[in-house]
Amino acid sequence: RPSLVDSRPRSGEAWISLDARLFLHFNLPMDPLKARKSVRLTESSDGTEREDIPVGLRRPTIEEIRGAWGYVGEWEGAPSTSTVLVVKPSRPLRKDAAYRLSLEEGLRAAEGELGLLAEREMSFETYYSFEFHGAELAPCLPAEPALYFSNPVRFEDLLKHMNAEPGLGLPEPDRWRLSQTGDRDPGHRRVSYELAGAQLKPGQE
Repeated sequence: RPSLVDSRPRSGEAWISLDARLFLHFNLPMDPLKARKSVRLTESSDGTEREDIPVGLRRPTIEEIRGAWGYVGEWEGAPSTSTVLVVKPSRPLRKDAAYRLSLEEGLRAAEGELGLLAEREMSFETYYSFEFHGAELAPCLPAEPALYFSNPVRFEDLLKHMNAEPGLGLPEPDRWRLSQTGDRDPGHRRVSYELAGAQLKPGQE
């Protein structure tokens, strides 16, 4: 019988793109037409009642599998064009919204009469309205400031738009760090940046 092996996004992920395609990886080859009636996507925001979002299902391309998983494998159990379903919402997703993708019990594979043993669900959230959530210092100086935002920001862009008085004396960051987008904390819905090397000393505020 079929079982869900993996998904993109994974359940619990946040900051999902509003035009995202959803990928479901099963242990057996799947038929998009047979699976369509057993897949449901719902949306809610600000505690509102969940709204059903119609979806379409199809098989992925090799390029889509590589983009979603970062590789294309030939070994048994690797995601493939026959074992992965692409779930395409009928409209763009909304920011500040939570989504639940549900697979009904009894969902069948391309062949065979046995279906999914039990209902499966995966949940995720899209990008939030962009906000600065403040800064934080360790209780003892000198200390490296930490900044908090609602969404990921490239470190290079953060440096270009940041101004602090008195100056922090931030050293030139390593090139690899310029493309970094912070440490994500889905539980608190925030992204943090430690300004390594930018130390506030006693007497600075």
